[in-house]
Amino acid sequence: MNETTARAVAVAFAAVNASAVATAAAAAAAAAAAATFIFTCTHMSIALIAMLSLAAAVPQRIQRPVVVSPGDQIPILRQEQEVNFDGSYKYSYETGNGITAEEQGFLKNPGSQAEAQVAAGFFAYTSPEGIPIRLSYNADEEGFVPQGDHLPTPPPIPPAIQKALAYLATAPPQVDQPRPQPFGRG
Repeated sequence: MNETTARAVAVAFAAVNASAVATAAAAAAAAAAAATFIFTCTHMSIALIAMLSLAAAVPQRIQRPVVVSPGDQIPILRQEQEVNFDGSYKYSYETGNGITAEEQGFLKNPGSQAEAQVAAGFFAYTSPEGIPIRLSYNADEEGFVPQGDHLPTPPPIPPAIQKALAYLATAPPQVDQPRPQPFGRG
C-alpha cells in the first residue's frame, strides 16, 4: 500500500469513527472530505471504502440508552409542578438519561360518598436494548388502566370456550339444593 492509499484509508476510517463518536453531520463532512481526497487517487477500491464510510455516517434511528453506573447523578433537565386548592394537580419532568413523565389529576365528587382521585399521564424511557418505551395510563375509582405497545396481550379465547360462555350466559340460574351429608356426620 503506497502513502496516498494509506492516507485515503486513514481518512475513510476517521469518517467511520466520527459517525460513532460525533454528530452525524460531522461524520458526513469527514466522509465527504475522504471521498473528495480518494477520487483524486486512481484506485477504485479506495473509492468504495469512502462510500462505505459515508453510509456508516448516516444517523441510526434506534435510541441508545444512557449507561449509568451506581452513584452517578442524573441531572433533571426540566421539572414543572402545580398543585391547586381544589385537589387538582399536574406535574412533568425530564431527566438527563432520557426519562420523561407527565401526570395530571383531580378529585372527583369531592365531599361525597363517591369521592375518588382521578389521574392520567404517561412516562417514557429507553430500554437497555435500545427500544423506546412509552406507557400511558388512566386511573380512577375503577382502577389503573395502562396502555403501551410493549405490554403483553392475552391470547384469544378458543371457540369452544366462547361457545360454553355464551351458553352459560343464557342458561337459567340454578337453584341451590341442600347437599346430602356424608354418612356418619350429623
